[in-house]
Order: sequence, then structure tokens, then C-alpha cells
Amino acid sequence: MKHIFSISNVIVRSWRNQLARLVGGNPVVLVLCGVFAVALLALWCLGVREFVLPLFGSFSADTNVFVAVNSLLLTNISLVAALFLGTFLMLSPSRTALDNLLAVTPTSQGHRTVGYLLPLVGIAMTAITVLYAPVVFSLVYGSSTLSTIEALSIAYLYAGHGLYVVLLDLISYLLVFVVVQRVFVAGHTLSQLVSVLATVSIALATMVMSLRVIDPLEGNFSLHYLNVYVLFIEDLASSPQGRGLAFHLTVLAVPVMAASVLWLLLCLVSRLTLSVERPHKRAWLRRLPFGRFGLVTFFSQELKQAVRHTENQLFAGFFLLLSASAVAAAILGGAEIGAHVVGLPLIVWVMSALFSHNSYGRTQSHHWLVSVSPRRRVTWLAAKVLANLAYSGGLAAALFFMLSFAGGGTSLPAYVATLPYGVLLTLALTLLGTVLPYSEEYPFSSAFSALFGVFTGVPLSYVLQKSTSIIPQDLMGIAMAAGIGILALAIYSADTWRVIHDSGV
Repeated sequence: MKHIFSISNVIVRSWRNQLARLVGGNPVVLVLCGVFAVALLALWCLGVREFVLPLFGSFSADTNVFVAVNSLLLTNISLVAALFLGTFLMLSPSRTALDNLLAVTPTSQGHRTVGYLLPLVGIAMTAITVLYAPVVFSLVYGSSTLSTIEALSIAYLYAGHGLYVVLLDLISYLLVFVVVQRVFVAGHTLSQLVSVLATVSIALATMVMSLRVIDPLEGNFSLHYLNVYVLFIEDLASSPQGRGLAFHLTVLAVPVMAASVLWLLLCLVSRLTLSVERPHKRAWLRRLPFGRFGLVTFFSQELKQAVRHTENQLFAGFFLLLSASAVAAAILGGAEIGAHVVGLPLIVWVMSALFSHNSYGRTQSHHWLVSVSPRRRVTWLAAKVLANLAYSGGLAAALFFMLSFAGGGTSLPAYVATLPYGVLLTLALTLLGTVLPYSEEYPFSSAFSALFGVFTGVPLSYVLQKSTSIIPQDLMGIAMAAGIGILALAIYSADTWRVIHDSGV
């Protein structure tokens, strides 16, 4: 256990150092970060008060509806947790510099695996809390029958459920990974892809099963592995009297016992994992960009680097296979994806834009080539942004085309109509990756950076929602163009600041 926490501590310290380098000791930067944090907190509170609370606060009047909403919310957390973990696992390098340092230490492969995954558990739990805490608060705040202790008990059950599904998903991932790697002798990339697909598919199948079972009017609820939490919430909401000390002790004990058992299973399963070899990295520049058209040469090299990157190949394969499976299930079941997934075009663009997050960090060790080339740095930066737009836009087009066969509202006109939002998302994630870049030195650096994206994305989505209702449709095009220009300028400013900051000038 000491080795596990030591490895986790090294990873957390690396993230803390990365954040310290971002903030630095500059008073101006500290003040700007403080103002930005206060603005995000204010926007978060406004969003909860004006959107989340009116929407979910009314469900507490009827007990059956209240229990049904909580059951659906618990199942939704399971799916989102699986997607978070799958995304973080695939966007992180399989072997890092930390492995080389630990090779001469008395740490087993199981210690390293759990030590790597422990910070990831914290990141996933934090992201789930940021997304779902306003909803849980609105549900318990809008109920007049729940006491303070009962409301806190429900919040505690949600926290226990979140930890439960995160640990369970990691165990499922490692089990499938070990089977594919040991039994079928598959490589690390293929094993990782199959494992993440299996984990997400199980969560998706559980959610579909829950939707078929739940009937709030008849009082029928989901009968799967999450039912114990639903039963506790149902008893808290429907039994105003008769709950003694034994019941509350059971509510406290069950999440702790479940997390403890799953933690022991995670440590046992981690012993079966094998060490991975560092994947072969192709050359970033096979020829120097000193040609006649520097922008075209840089663009070509950046696009090839994005396509060849191991994590990008794994991530793209995951989404294409998952979309193909969803289309096949929808066609065989006679259902339309768009009828069950709200805002599917925007979700596709968010997933596609994630590839631009690591574009700055994956070439950071080669940035000195740009400084010695007879081309301006803005040329290379423009080529990087254009390559990100081409890669994300091409993948989104493929996903739009594939999902259109299942009636997902992802036709060609929908792709064209949502293209400006896709450009905004790609530029925003490029900016995030420039401020907190992806690193091959430590595992799950993308997860750490993406966590800040979740913190900022939730309140900023409230601003975008309000702006679409305030800005006239005739001026929406100008507003989108202005937003694109502001993000492009912010990327250039962040790159300039990083060059000066990293060089110690």
C-alpha cells in the first residue's frame, strides 16, 4: 500500500508543478486567475438557480416520480463515469518516464497499475461531482418532506454510488484487458481498445435495461446492480416515520463496504497486468519545413502527426466502433438514436474536438525546430490549428455520416449547420491544450487538463445557452465569427506566453 500511494503522490506532484508553472509568481497572473475563478463560480450558481433548480426541483412532489428520476440519474452517472474513464485512459500514453524510474525500485506491476489509477479515480469523482452536484442539490432542495439528515443521506448515497461505479468500471477494464492480452496475445493498443469498448458497452446496456424496466406510474423501478441505492432513496423519500438508528447505520455502512471490497478486488486484478512497451513513435518532421510554402509543409506534418499518434488512433477507433455498434443496435431494434439522445450533433462535435487537446503537447519536445527555422512561429501555430480543424472536422463528418443511418439527426445539412460550433469547440480545446499541455512524461496528464475543461465548460455552457436566446439570429453569424477570432487570438497569446515562460526569459 505504501508503494501505491508513493506512485500516486509522484503523479499528483507532477500535476501540481504543472499548475504552479501555469500560475507562477506573477501577481498579475494570480489576480487574473482569481477573477476567472470567481466569474466561473458566479456563472455556476446562476446556472443552478435559473436552469437546474426549476427543472429538477419539481420532481420531488410525487414519490414515484422522485424515485424514478433518482434511479435514472444513478444509471446516467454509471454511463458518464464509464465514458470519462474510457476517454482518460485512451488519451494518455501507455508508458511514461515514470516507468523507467520505477524499474529499479521494489515495486511490482500491480503496485504501479493501482498507483497510476488512484489519481484517475480522484479526477473521475471530481468531474462527476461537478456535473451532478447541482442536480442532486435541486432534487433534495425541492422536496418539502425530506429533513436535513435525509437530504445529506441521499447526497452521501450518490457519492458512494459514484465511487462504486468508478472502481467497478476500472475492475471490468482490467479484467477484459488481461484476458485479451494474455489469452489472445494481443498488443497493448488493441487490448486497451477492446477493454474500453467492453466497459462502455456494459454501462450502455445497463442504462437501456433500466429505461425498459422503470415505470414511475406503476412504481416499478430498475432491478439491476444499482437497485440497493434506489431502495435506500425510495425508503428515505416514502417513509416519513419508522427509520431508526439501524437504518441510518446501514446507509452509512453499505457504500463504505462496497468501496472497500472493490478496492481489494482492484488490487488483486492489478497483479495480473503486464508491463507495456513504449509504442514506436514515428518521426515528426521527415524533412525540415524550409520549403517554398511553409504553411503547407507545417500543415502536412502536423496532420500526419495527428493521424499517426497512438492515442489518437485508439480514440478514433473507439468512437467509430462505438458509433457502428449503436447504429447496428438501433437498426435491429427499429429505433432512432435521435429520439433517445438529446443534442447528438453537439455531442459528436465535442468528441471529435477532443483530438485537438493533445496537439500542442505531443510535439512540445520538438518545438525548438520551429525557433531555428526561417519561418515565423505564427505560421507553425496557424498550421497546427488548421490541422486540428481538418482532423476533427473529418472525424465528425465520418461520425455524422455513420449515425445518419439510424436517424440520429446527423444529416449533411445538420453537419453544415453545426460546423461553426465545431470550430469553436476545436479552438477551445486547442487553447486548453496550450495552457495545460499534454505530456508523455506522466500518465493521465490529459485527464488532469481535461478536469479544468470540465470546471470551465459547465458554467461557460450556461453563458452560451443564454447568448443564443439573447443575440438575434441575424447577428449570430457575426457573434460566432467574433468568438472564433477571440479564441484564435487567445491561442496565439498563450503560445507566446508559454515560449517566454518556458525559456525563463
